[in-house]
Amino acid sequence: MSTYGTPVTVAAKLDRLPLSGFHYKLLTINGCAWAFDAFDVGLITFIATALSEAWQLSSAQVGILLSSGLRFTGILHLDRTPASAGISPVACPAGAGSGSVEHC
Repeated sequence: MSTYGTPVTVAAKLDRLPLSGFHYKLLTINGCAWAFDAFDVGLITFIATALSEAWQLSSAQVGILLSSGLRFTGILHLDRTPASAGISPVACPAGAGSGSVEHC
């Protein structure tokens, strides 16, 4: 509440704050993450097209190939990162069929 008795919302307080270096740093990190993600999607699109033509794969087979590759990559990254921080792995229901241990 302000000194005059009128309520001040959190959104109004946040709107009055100036942008700082922290905000620009977050914006830069977000922009880089978006650019790398867009590059990754574009790269996978060309690779999937080339593989499907070279190996004569159907669209269902290409989907299985790409999803298994993403699953494998995720397992490689997720198994090491939390363990180095001292976080113990938890069995996820999503990974129950594959027998893998993931971090939820």
